[in-house]
Amino acid sequence: MKALGLLMIVFFCTNMMQSQEHRLALVIGNAKYQEKPLRNPENDAEDMSKTLKELGFEVIVKKNATLAEMQDSLYEFGKKVRKEKTIALFYYAGHGVQVDGKNYLLPIGLKKLGKKTLQRATLCLDEVIDTMEDTKSALNIVILDACRDNPFPDSEEDSGRSIVESQGLASVKSKGQMIVVYATEPGKEAKDGSGKNGTFTKHLLKNIRSTEDIALMMRKVREGVKKETQGYQIPWDSSSLTQGFQFLKKKKTVVSALRLMQTEYSKAKEKEAAFSIEEKCKLWEAFLQKHSKDIVSSQEDDMMREMASHKLHSYQNTQKQSKEKEKLEEAHILEKKRLEEEARRLSDERLRLQKLQEDRLEKERIQAQIQETSKSQQESIQLHRGSKKNNTAPTTPEPILEKRESLVYNLPQELWESCKYQNGEEWILDMTSERWCSLSVAEQKKYAKIYQEGYAKAKGLEIEKSISGIFMRLIPPGRFYRGSPQSEKGRADDEKRHRVTISKSFYIGKCEVTQGQWESVMGSNPCYFKRAGKNAPVEQVSWNDCLEFCQRTGMDLPTESQWEYACRAGVLASTYLGDGENQLSRIAWYDQNSGLSTHDVASKEENAWGMYDMLGNVWEWCKDWKADYTAEDAKDPVGALAGYYRVCRGGNWGSIPRLCRSANRYGFNSSYRNCYLGLRLCFNH
Repeated sequence: MKALGLLMIVFFCTNMMQSQEHRLALVIGNAKYQEKPLRNPENDAEDMSKTLKELGFEVIVKKNATLAEMQDSLYEFGKKVRKEKTIALFYYAGHGVQVDGKNYLLPIGLKKLGKKTLQRATLCLDEVIDTMEDTKSALNIVILDACRDNPFPDSEEDSGRSIVESQGLASVKSKGQMIVVYATEPGKEAKDGSGKNGTFTKHLLKNIRSTEDIALMMRKVREGVKKETQGYQIPWDSSSLTQGFQFLKKKKTVVSALRLMQTEYSKAKEKEAAFSIEEKCKLWEAFLQKHSKDIVSSQEDDMMREMASHKLHSYQNTQKQSKEKEKLEEAHILEKKRLEEEARRLSDERLRLQKLQEDRLEKERIQAQIQETSKSQQESIQLHRGSKKNNTAPTTPEPILEKRESLVYNLPQELWESCKYQNGEEWILDMTSERWCSLSVAEQKKYAKIYQEGYAKAKGLEIEKSISGIFMRLIPPGRFYRGSPQSEKGRADDEKRHRVTISKSFYIGKCEVTQGQWESVMGSNPCYFKRAGKNAPVEQVSWNDCLEFCQRTGMDLPTESQWEYACRAGVLASTYLGDGENQLSRIAWYDQNSGLSTHDVASKEENAWGMYDMLGNVWEWCKDWKADYTAEDAKDPVGALAGYYRVCRGGNWGSIPRLCRSANRYGFNSSYRNCYLGLRLCFNH
C-alpha cells in the first residue's frame, strides 16, 4: 500500500499551482468593414478569448463592434479591475490608423474618415491606455494586431491631402507597469495572414502558453513572424515593466504541494470544531482560495478541493438559514414597530382632528356672540337715533377668522389623499405610491405638471427664473423610484430600484449649458462641434472644468438623485415620454437621428417640468462619485465619499437607445474631456 501511495504521488507530479492575482482581459475583433473587410480578426478574437480563459483570465469579448459597443465594453472593463490585484490585458484585431501621431481603432459601420469625424467616430488608443492607467491595476498589457492597410485611402482634408500620412500605427510611450505590443514596427503595415489567424496572432497563440517571462516570449513571437514573412514584418513593443510576468506559471512538483495541501487540510479539520459557523466559512474559503484549481489538475488535490468545497457550502447554507431567520425576526420587530408608530400616528391624527373640531366650534360660538352683540347695539342705536343731532352710530368691526386651507397643490382630492407623503412638517407628492403607479404615462405627466404649478403658487416661488443669464426650472420636493425595474429593456446591474425622497425644492437648468453661455463666463469655447453654433450644448469639458464654471456662476452640478428625479418628472417609464424608440426620437438626439453631431438645445420635446434634452445630445456631469446604490430607501443621497469615476447621465448624440434611459448610469474620470461630455446646472435655494 505504501508503494502504491508513492506511485500515486509520483504520478501526480505534473500539477501546477495557479497565481492568486485577478486576471482580466478585453478582447475586440473587428472584421466586417464596409470598406476593405478583413478575414481573420473574428477568428483572432475568438481564439485569443478561449486561450486567455484557459490561462485564468476573466474575458470580455466583442466581435464586429460599433463605436458605442467598444466604448461600453471599455467602461465595463474599467469597472471590473480590482486595483493592485488585477493583471489587465487589452487585445484588438482590426483596422487602425495613425493621424498626427495618435492611433485610432476603427469600429464597424464607419463610412468615411476625416479629421472632422475622427475623434467622434473612432476609439482613440489614448482613451484605452488612460482607462487602464486610471484603474491602478498591478500590470497592464496592450496587444494590437491593427497595423493593417488604411481602409479609407481616399479620405482627405479640405486641402485634398490624405489625413493618414503613413502606414501602420504610431509609437506609444507605455506608462507605469505597462507593455504595449504591436504586430509590426511603428509606421509599417502588418499582414492579415493567409490562414485562420493573422500572422502576428498566429505566433502569439503558439507561444503565449510559455512559462518564460513576457519579454522572452515576445522574442520568440518576433522571430516566428520575421521568419514567416521573410523579414517584411517584425513585431515591436514598448515596455516600462519593472517586474516579470508569465502567462503560464512554471510547473512545480506536486510532492511538496500535495504534502502542504494535505497538512493544511488536516489542520483546518482540527480547527473547525471550535469555530463558529462564520469562522468555519472563512476557514474553508481561505483554504480554497489558496489551493485554487490549477490549469493541469490531479485527482488527489481535486478530491481535497471537492471535500473542502462541500464543507464550505454546507456551512454557508447553515449560515444563510441562520441569517434568514435573523432577518425574519428583524422584519417582525420592524413591522411591530411600524404598526406601533402607525397606531401612534393615527392617535395623534385623531387628537389633531378633534382639536380642530373643538377650535371650529369655539370660533362659531364666538362668532354667534359677536353677531348677537352687534344686533343688540344696532337696536339700541335705532332707539336713540336723533336724540343727539351730531351723534353717529358706532361701528363694530367684522370678526377676523383664521383661514384654514388644505394644501393639495391643485391636485384632485382623491389623488392627493392616495399619494401624499409626510416630509417633516409638510406633505409632498409620493410618486412611488400604488395609486401613482397605476396611472398612465399621460396622467403622470399631467398631474406632475399640476403639482409643480400648485407647489410654486402655494410657496410663492417662480416656476422659471434666470440666474446668471441661464434659465432655471423649479423642481418641487417629492418621493420617487430611482433605478429601474427588472423588466425594463436594456437595464444594467447597477440600477437597483429603490425609493428616494427629495426633501427640498431646487432649481435645475431648463437646457444644457450652451456654447454661448460657457464662452460668456469662461472666455473661451472648448467645443469640437463649434459649427453646431452658440445654441448647441457645450462639450469637451471635464468634471473639473464644470466645477470652475459652477463657482463663477454661483451654482452647482446636480446630485445623481436630483438629476434622475428632474429627468423623470413623475414618469416611471424608461424615458419621460414612455417606453420604446419611437418615443425616444421625439425627445432625444442619439445615434439613430443625430448625424453624429450635437444639435441646438430645446429642439426636441420638453418633459412635464419643462426641461429639454435630459436624454441625448451630450452626457451631463453629476456631482457624485459613481458607486453602487447602498440603501433600500434614501433621503437626499449624495453618493460615495470617494471613487474612480464621476457620474454622467442622459446619454449623448452617439449613444444607442439603452444608454438614453432615465435610469442609465455612466461615469468618467474627473479630468476626462470628450466631444460627448457636457453639463446642466443646479441651484439649491
